[in-house]
Amino acid sequence: MSDGTKPIPVMTYKEDENNSCITSAKGCGSCHTCHTLGIKAGSESNVVYRNVLLYLTVGVVMVLVTLIFMRILTAIFG
Repeated sequence: MSDGTKPIPVMTYKEDENNSCITSAKGCGSCHTCHTLGIKAGSESNVVYRNVLLYLTVGVVMVLVTLIFMRILTAIFG
């Protein structure tokens, strides 16, 4: 390594009540960072079943939209 290396600058954030959404390590809270598509973190059985149902629903919808889009393209370009 050369002697002329410089350290990478690091930004430090002060913990503030009004600015609690800076890092995602604090959890969801009022930031709504981990409630994407209604999927919540948790290990209770109702939360797990809900997450599995949502993942399956999103997967089925994606497959159906892809198939419909393929059929439309096939009908147009023959």
